[in-house]
Amino acid sequence: MPLSAAARSEIEQAASRNGFPAEAVVEGEWLRLRSPWTRHEVLAGHDGARFLLAVRSPTITRELADEGVATLDAAPAGAHACFAAADATRLHVLLQR
Repeated sequence: MPLSAAARSEIEQAASRNGFPAEAVVEGEWLRLRSPWTRHEVLAGHDGARFLLAVRSPTITRELADEGVATLDAAPAGAHACFAAADATRLHVLLQR
């Protein structure tokens, strides 16, 4: 599902406030978020009901899984796992990781 303007704006604000201030790059139905301070990149999206965060780092995947964050089956190509955030507050929490 293509990102709505509202979802994209919320993702970009959350990214900027949580260590990913670089301009987001569109990759299909996802936004690639980058940080100038780390080598990590994440993909963020929205499925119409919740925010999605796909990680490309096995380390971050393990950390989130160890914290009990449930993974989704639908990770995009190149991602190790995909996590859901029910709302913008939870999206901020996931991006802080």
